[in-house]
Amino acid sequence: MKKPHRVVDADNGLSVPAPYRAAIELHQQNQLGARFARTTLKVCLITSFCLACSVLLNGYLAWKVAHPPVRYFATQEGRVIPLIPHPSTGVHLG
Repeated sequence: MKKPHRVVDADNGLSVPAPYRAAIELHQQNQLGARFARTTLKVCLITSFCLACSVLLNGYLAWKVAHPPVRYFATQEGRVIPLIPHPSTGVHLG
């Protein structure tokens, strides 16, 4: 009985029977696609995290711009005089 013809795989140096060579090549091509998919998924996840951080930071900064701290001041002959707010009104009824 004859032994099947064997081909040496160039990638890892193993001896592979000739009938399985096409299946091994197809498997290696599919592995290249899986590596690309893993890399693409990793890039998408990192980008999604950065986008979420950016949206949160932009929302916080927009809120700070829309609600600035209240500052009381008066002007006299072109000068700006800061005023300190008092909790009671200036009107005394009694």
